[in-house]
Amino acid sequence: MVAEAELDAIKARNKASRATMRKTGRWPGGLVPFGRRAVKGEEGFTLELDPEYGPRLIEMIRRFIEKPSFSAVADWLNEEGVPTAQDIARIRAAAGESTTRLAAPKPRGSRWTPTTVQAVLTSRSLLGEYVRANGSMVRNDDGTPVMRSEPVLNEEEWTKLSGAVASVKYKKQKGSTSPTVGVTFCLLCGSSLYFVKGDPARGKRARYRCHGNKSKGIQPCPKQRFWAEDLYPWLESALLGEIGHLERMESKTTIDDSRAAKLAVIDGRMNQLLKELQQDEINAAAYASQVASLAQEREKVTNQEGPKPVTVWTGTSESYAEWWEGSSVDERREWLKKYKVKAYFGHDVLAVDPGDLIESIKQQGITYWDVPTKSSQALSPIMPISLHGKPYEKPKPLTGVEWEIVSRWEDYEAERAKAEKDAKGAEGAQTVPASA
Repeated sequence: MVAEAELDAIKARNKASRATMRKTGRWPGGLVPFGRRAVKGEEGFTLELDPEYGPRLIEMIRRFIEKPSFSAVADWLNEEGVPTAQDIARIRAAAGESTTRLAAPKPRGSRWTPTTVQAVLTSRSLLGEYVRANGSMVRNDDGTPVMRSEPVLNEEEWTKLSGAVASVKYKKQKGSTSPTVGVTFCLLCGSSLYFVKGDPARGKRARYRCHGNKSKGIQPCPKQRFWAEDLYPWLESALLGEIGHLERMESKTTIDDSRAAKLAVIDGRMNQLLKELQQDEINAAAYASQVASLAQEREKVTNQEGPKPVTVWTGTSESYAEWWEGSSVDERREWLKKYKVKAYFGHDVLAVDPGDLIESIKQQGITYWDVPTKSSQALSPIMPISLHGKPYEKPKPLTGVEWEIVSRWEDYEAERAKAEKDAKGAEGAQTVPASA
């Protein structure tokens, strides 16, 4: 009993000591965030940008803002052989350069994944703030955040990074390997299609089905089921059949407006305060006081006038088909979501809303009559077109947007069957010896 009481007293002292260190901005120990290092000063340890891995962190941020893709950044880090934060701690502990101790003392050669990259790029520690495990920040008595390290980003840069993250936020689906989550929908009710894993050992095929939307009172649509082996190739054929031959263009939105940046920073502070109030990290009085001050500041900034955002499209010297062929399934999905492409599947028809990609097509000066479409597909034109039995009548879009890509299942199936037949014919021709 005496030993247990002494142990409890030690734990209490350690807890109080760590709390004091947090309030003074000192580093109390633990795993050092990637790109930073613990440095001992007169009043204890603090964090600063690591001269070895700090530049890697800055390059991670730059690459992600330029091309928002957690997978692409993870691939780059792995190709460069950059160790994870855990392995860096193990390497330095083994060399006697760090007191951090992990359960497995030897470096594991762990690889970066989209989720580990996301964790780094969404941590407010990039602002130098002291953040708790639940995401709330440690604050001084006056409400200002306690700083534990040199900021990697200022608030405007953080807001820009957060905007890029929000456009492609990666969420690992439990029990799912769906390559189209957030992209495929039911044409009848508009709900997301639910992916059901297959079980080859029991003869069950992977499939998609309409799951409805319980929160909106939408029931699952009957007979809205699609085999996974058919759905993805169908979407691929429909989309690339229209834009595959065009040069892939990337968009960049610039806002030469300090007002917009200031508003985004203020809104971010308000959201952070609300989060801390909900987690009981600050009381209602402190929350009300700080939010009122921010609201006044926001009103002043709102009354300022500023220019509108400008989006510029630039070429990449490769076609959409070439990029698609060389990209991973995760990169394709993130890219489709970034440009708000949505695919609506019906029993016998697929309608693709090209989202912001239509601006890429317009930037290249392409009109409906210039695009070499297949008979099963048509970008809904500005001018009427000729349909079977209805000459020169503009079709009613299935998705409700002005421009869409439409593909009938029977036409796609016939096209696929012909391609397979041609491929077999080509193989047969190669095996037949030439006549003397």
